[in-house]
Amino acid sequence: SGNATLIQDPNSGDAYSSYSYTVVHDALVIPATVNDGVNNYPVKSIGDRAFIQCGDITSVMIPEGVETIGANAFDGCQMLSNVILPSTITSLGSQAFAYIGNGAYTHNDIQTTFAIYAATPPSYNILFDGCAALAHIYVPAADIESYKAANGWSNHTSIIEALPTIEWNQSDLSNVSVSAMSDDYLNDN
Repeated sequence: SGNATLIQDPNSGDAYSSYSYTVVHDALVIPATVNDGVNNYPVKSIGDRAFIQCGDITSVMIPEGVETIGANAFDGCQMLSNVILPSTITSLGSQAFAYIGNGAYTHNDIQTTFAIYAATPPSYNILFDGCAALAHIYVPAADIESYKAANGWSNHTSIIEALPTIEWNQSDLSNVSVSAMSDDYLNDN
């Protein structure tokens, strides 16, 4: 764990930056809310340079409610290959995801995939600088053309695709199993 999320008290406007995050099996888990011992506060932004050069992170899911990601927030996270951004995201700081997926440990470029649930393309200046293997940018199907026409995003038209959909029959849920987690992880929790 560490301190990296930036939240703001909706009543006073006071900003806090000493709340923790968790890394579980190389996946970064950012909470949707944090508590200062008295009050719960929504996480609204990820600060500048918050996770810069965190080499072991392979995936990150930004929770609903987060609106902005600061400059260089994930810059240099060389093993980062999967990023999920919420429908509430509106702005991505300069080079927020620069030099990700460059495989420092494997010396191979890692294909990087973004899933963005925002209907309106988030604004950004320079975002993917140095990303050698940007493979997919998944967006809501109804908004593909908006992304392809938006400033910055238009540089990536060939990899902007509709978010995949998953369908299943709820009566079959008794047959669902989790096989990707190790027995050690399941026994520890």
